[in-house]
Amino acid sequence: MSAEEDQSLRERIVGTYRLLYIEQYADDGEVTRSNGDYPRGYMVYTADGITICLLMRSDRKKFAGSDLQGGTVEERAEAFSTAVSHAGTWEVVDGKIIHHLDCNTYPNWTDTHQVREFDLSATHLTLHPPKMLMNGKMRDGRVFWERVESHTGVPLAAPFGDLRGPPPVVG
Repeated sequence: MSAEEDQSLRERIVGTYRLLYIEQYADDGEVTRSNGDYPRGYMVYTADGITICLLMRSDRKKFAGSDLQGGTVEERAEAFSTAVSHAGTWEVVDGKIIHHLDCNTYPNWTDTHQVREFDLSATHLTLHPPKMLMNGKMRDGRVFWERVESHTGVPLAAPFGDLRGPPPVVG
């Protein structure tokens, strides 16, 4: 792929995306959605090459206490296992997105370069992570995103209906 084609793809990718769902496909035919059927998340690709991503299960349990640095060992372990985030820079090379990760909740990916094949339309982005070990099996994956065109101040609905209810009153 030419540098001009990569630049054109890069310009088309720039934007904010809301997570629809994530699927993993094991060699034995098993299909899983490790973040549940209705995950929450956003991926941002800026024009100046920054990417930020946060995704999580929508059914995460709240901690019993209100200490931001607190939580039991069990609460912390469950919180870690139900959310993923990363940030760094990104580029398109040879028709693939490369995430240069400066930080990641999965420590083994900090300071790594994660290459992703992808499909792109005007409204959707699908990332194709390479085969990797997840829950004891080698799995291919797909991460399905929907472009967020604008924000009007109205809360965004979940992709399959709004499961959140009204926002909590804080303060």
